[in-house]
Amino acid sequence: MTHLHSDHADPVAIRKALAAGAPVYRPEPVVGPDGDLKWTCEVEGSFRAHGIAAEVVRPWEERSAGPFRIGAGPFVDGLGDPQLCWVVECDGLRVFHGGDTVFHGHWWSIARRFGPVDVAFVPVNDPTVELPHLRPPSPFHAAMLPEEAAVAAHILGARVAVPMHYGTLHKPPVHVETPRAVERFEKRTTELGVTPSVTPPGEWFTL
Repeated sequence: MTHLHSDHADPVAIRKALAAGAPVYRPEPVVGPDGDLKWTCEVEGSFRAHGIAAEVVRPWEERSAGPFRIGAGPFVDGLGDPQLCWVVECDGLRVFHGGDTVFHGHWWSIARRFGPVDVAFVPVNDPTVELPHLRPPSPFHAAMLPEEAAVAAHILGARVAVPMHYGTLHKPPVHVETPRAVERFEKRTTELGVTPSVTPPGEWFTL
């Protein structure tokens, strides 16, 4: 799990997808006053209710599970909850998952430590958010711009970049997504020599 927001950490989906006893990895719990726990304590309770014991992994740590080598990198979103990126390697193929991250200065270190990656899944929705527990609201984006996501994939050495987290959460004024996200992402990745792959949720693709 990249972080413990309900759209990224769903215990029901995890139980359906994984074999019994399969490892589940997660970032550290949120600490702080009640307002800071608002988006994560419900998810934490749901995981306990479904009997899913997840192991806390810290940035730069690695794990192995069957044929998979798994590396965790540092990430941050625009809301401040702990977050990890993941690079998963199997049979020489490396896949990167970028959660809800903003653009940051760890890309080069992630590429040196775990990369280069073959496929990068990166958020492109560039939302601005107005949430009751985060006042006053920020006018700045809480995840990457499409152009930033393309640059991140390029720094990671990705051959293919897959945009994600767009077109499903546009609910003004609470969550306002950037316009033409996929079009802008495809344009910038192509300029950088990275192949964009726009794959609808639920569909498989083969390199």
